[in-house]
Order: sequence, then structure tokens, then C-alpha cells
Amino acid sequence: MPDIVAGVIGIAVVFVWIYCLYDVITTQDALVRNLPKLAWFVIVLLLFDLGSILWLCFGRPRVQSARIANVERHRPHRASSDMPAFESSSLDHLHPVVREREEMARLRMLEAQSRRRDAELRRRELGDGSGS
Repeated sequence: MPDIVAGVIGIAVVFVWIYCLYDVITTQDALVRNLPKLAWFVIVLLLFDLGSILWLCFGRPRVQSARIANVERHRPHRASSDMPAFESSSLDHLHPVVREREEMARLRMLEAQSRRRDAELRRRELGDGSGS
């Protein structure tokens, strides 16, 4: 009987190890906690059961419960001078690191659009001024 129990535990540990390897590989770099993704991969790969436990406790991204997400989603939004209203409401469901990157990408896009509009206006003014 003890041999069967040891075999079942061994198989379970192998499945947890494979799951953790898969989880490390598929997790986005920005969401990994405490160490770089490559370091976690090496730890889980080489330390087997201990590495898997460490990944699950200290490296894996935290999962917010649905209840917390719903409370934050229905909380009234504060007006922010740094961020337009459409950004704050559409990015609430994202991880804070991902949210910040998305906000920065949107700001870069808006700045590029503004520069293009300014350049177009200058071209029109120069074209209208030289033709008169």
C-alpha cells in the first residue's frame, strides 16, 4: 500500500512540475513577480518540486477575485488631469503594469496624432500664404 501512495504522490508532483513549467512559459514577462521570467524558468526546471512551489507562491501573477474586480469596476471614477476619462474606464480590468503600458501607448499615439495635425496645419498655412 505505501508503494501505491508514493507512486500517486510522485505522479502528482510531476504533473504540478509540468504545469508550473507551462505556466512560467505562457505568463507575460510584465506580470511575473520578484524575478525575471528566465530566472523563474531555470528555477522551476532545475529545482523540480521546490522550484514549482516557489513559482506558485512567489513568482506567479496574483489573481484578483471576481468580487474585488466588480467592486472596483462599480466604484466612481475620480477625474484625473493626467488621463482622459475614456482611458480610465476602459483599462480598469487590466493588471496595473499592463494598464500603465497601455496608457503610455495611448498617450504616445495621441501625441503623434497631434504632431501630424500641427504639421498639416503648418503646410496649409504656408501653402495658402505663398499663393496669395
